[in-house]
Amino acid sequence: MADRGGAVREFFSEFQRRGRQADPGASAELFAETFLAAGPDGARAVGRGEFGPVLRKRREWLAGLGSDGAELVSVEETWLDERYVLAATRWRMRFGAKGEIEVVSSYLVDMGGASPAILVYLAHQDLMAALREAGIVG
Repeated sequence: MADRGGAVREFFSEFQRRGRQADPGASAELFAETFLAAGPDGARAVGRGEFGPVLRKRREWLAGLGSDGAELVSVEETWLDERYVLAATRWRMRFGAKGEIEVVSSYLVDMGGASPAILVYLAHQDLMAALREAGIVG
């Protein structure tokens, strides 16, 4: 059985730390070799190797808007069994004087392997739409 004593919160704190590094692509290492990415536009299988460059581009684009990365606001965990946990997360993204947004994502994480791995990433809202609604982009 996976140690539940704060392991999920620690995992997402590490995820946040890696996302704020000079190379946010390091966050991709926390995903399974192939994982499911889903959102308002549908779902698709993604290879970890192709995800790192996507994270780097996203970070550059968001930095251009004034963001220094996402801050983990909360994580609520629901253990599905001895190995798998569903984590509902809330993230805050600040854009200087332009304002901030909060986004909600859910993750299915395998906590029973040699190291935890994200199997499913579900974005609950369209990031561009949230940025437009907040007046951060036109």
